[in-house]
Amino acid sequence: MSAMRQQRAKLFESILRFLECCLVLSLVSDSIGGCAGIAIPVNRVKKATPKVQCPHYRSKLACGCSGFSRPNNDDTFSNGVIQSDMPGHIETDDDGTEYLVIDDMMFPRSPISKSSSQADQVIADPNNPNYKLDLKFWPGGIIFYNIDPAFSLDYSNEILNAMQKIEENVGKNHLEFKKAKTSSGAICRKGYLFVKRASKRQCRAQVGMSVKHTYVWLHPDACPFGTIQHEILHALGRYHEQCRPDRDKYVTLLPQNMAAYECANYYITMDGPDPSLKLTYDSASIMHYGSCHFSCNGAYTMIKKSDGSKIEPNRQSMTKLDVDKMRALYPKEFKVPYSESMCAEDGVVEKRGKKTFGQSCRILIIISICLTWMWSSAFV
Repeated sequence: MSAMRQQRAKLFESILRFLECCLVLSLVSDSIGGCAGIAIPVNRVKKATPKVQCPHYRSKLACGCSGFSRPNNDDTFSNGVIQSDMPGHIETDDDGTEYLVIDDMMFPRSPISKSSSQADQVIADPNNPNYKLDLKFWPGGIIFYNIDPAFSLDYSNEILNAMQKIEENVGKNHLEFKKAKTSSGAICRKGYLFVKRASKRQCRAQVGMSVKHTYVWLHPDACPFGTIQHEILHALGRYHEQCRPDRDKYVTLLPQNMAAYECANYYITMDGPDPSLKLTYDSASIMHYGSCHFSCNGAYTMIKKSDGSKIEPNRQSMTKLDVDKMRALYPKEFKVPYSESMCAEDGVVEKRGKKTFGQSCRILIIISICLTWMWSSAFV
């Protein structure tokens, strides 16, 4: 028995020494700042993460653009066209209308008449992006609009607020927005602005007024308030600011950092005389790209020429120069006073549309619920 007691005593003593050792090591570790002060013979050197200028760049894309065309020395650009061999791509909508697409800008195209001169026939090929691009400003400064009923009430109000903001900034003596629907729901004007719910997460618009109707495509999850203004301004005739013929005086492009399939977004774009070109270039414009737009490698695609600094994208509100340029496009001396007769029942050009599939589906669901309730009540 005595031998067993001795063994137990030694075991107990060993446990006490082990606990004492742990306590001492713990106190020493705390006094020198924890385990950080204890040398560990393991190589765990953490590699430094390289600093990326554009954290949300489009990785796994081919980089590099070339062949940006320069404008000529004519500052009037009275016969200007999109100055590149093949910018953007061609899309056709459900109505059969062809568009030249450059990022979010949609340019309606129509064939050149057979009576065109031989010089015009050079760009009469439908595969050529300069194939008679139509661009019209809204006559009289009155923009008749219709909003897609597929939008929620909240987002429809957001669109209306964006129109109101533009109208307030520019002034009603230059332009104003009016409903294109009569009290019966019929469309009373041709060439109205139709704000349509986009099927994909995208924000895009036709540039300038079209003869039939002018589309602005918006998706509620992708197009916040400032972007709505940006797209509507496209529909009123504004281009991207960095597409101006004089942009190389104010910004430096870094084509080696651009996604190869996005090169068209940086071509100088012109389609006829533009009074807003007489005003100063504005890198803070709501119509200007930021330095990180379309980066393929995390580096800037465009910087300010004056100091090489980053261009912050503005998708909040119009700048003073934005306002002045819209006033130049819609001078008050050409503004026509609005009259209710402009959208009267006797001027209807489109009858009230048929119910959409979504509306019909909602009606069927309501009827089904009512019938189910009536059927179940009959057996209670």
